[in-house]
Amino acid sequence: TSLILDGFRQLKAEREKALKDMTTLCTICGLSKDHLTSNGIAWSTHVEREHNIWSYITFFYYLQEHSGRFSAVENEVLHKFKKADPSFLPSGRCISIDTKSRGKGIRRSSIIYRHHL
Repeated sequence: TSLILDGFRQLKAEREKALKDMTTLCTICGLSKDHLTSNGIAWSTHVEREHNIWSYITFFYYLQEHSGRFSAVENEVLHKFKKADPSFLPSGRCISIDTKSRGKGIRRSSIIYRHHL
């Protein structure tokens, strides 16, 4: 019985960590809520506008369902997506922080950000 209880404790701990991660880490870039807010970026704005998971899902669906001419960037994203290569995602980066660090206006270089607008 102690093995069973230990197993349930471990499952509970894993579930609690996953729930905490979902509310404190951006699914797209992996930046923490604390890091974003300490840089003057509202968590809700970041996850709802800048790295909205549904915008990414819609973009991937668009790439897979629409045959035709894609830009070089779209072709590269589609190729990497099909290979399960996440290197096209902005790991540890977001436009708001990049823009703040440069002291310039918003640069809409992210293909997914542009697609959502």
